[in-house]
Amino acid sequence: MVTNNLTARQRRVLSYVRDYSAAKGYPPTLTEIGKHLGIKRSTVFGHVKNLIAKGRMKRTAKTFRTLTIIDPVERNS
Repeated sequence: MVTNNLTARQRRVLSYVRDYSAAKGYPPTLTEIGKHLGIKRSTVFGHVKNLIAKGRMKRTAKTFRTLTIIDPVERNS
């Protein structure tokens, strides 16, 4: 997993979304991410927005549980 240009908190968000998705078969909500990391939902939203801008994550719709991790290999295809 390449984590260049990510803050420590962004790496934690990315890691949690990846682990949660692998364990449960669907991604966590912003609220669940915030509870796990001990931060506010609005702060999580900012980190997710930045991860999307950096091409590390995508959100398919503005509804719950639509976050998807983009692997570096997928980004370069």
